[in-house]
Amino acid sequence: MIEIRRIVETQRRDPNSLLDWLEQAIRMRRECPEISWGDWRVLDAGARDVLAMRYDHDGHTLVAMHNFSARPRAVGMPAGALGDPLLVNLLTMEDSRADDGGRHQIELEAHGYRWFRAGGLDRNVARG
Repeated sequence: MIEIRRIVETQRRDPNSLLDWLEQAIRMRRECPEISWGDWRVLDAGARDVLAMRYDHDGHTLVAMHNFSARPRAVGMPAGALGDPLLVNLLTMEDSRADDGGRHQIELEAHGYRWFRAGGLDRNVARG
């Protein structure tokens, strides 16, 4: 039991630990009412191994993309399908702006994911 406590204490002090990542993911999920209360739909990401979903609730839109492949994937989607020409990444500082053709080009690393708020940070969500 003492060894487990020591491991947890070490992980709590490490900003790159699995425990820190999991706590951040749980916090972010709680700050996104669109996922719990909103209407949702699966979007065509153009790749069978990428799941893209749009959640709409109370005038706000959240877009989640998950790459289930062991290889990186590039996803190109029209801004209209995603809710706005600006997508603010909720987990990092890497936002997406639609190109001149009105499309978002999103790079997902192997087994990677992105959660975006369409149009900006209009709720009390702290970025990761």
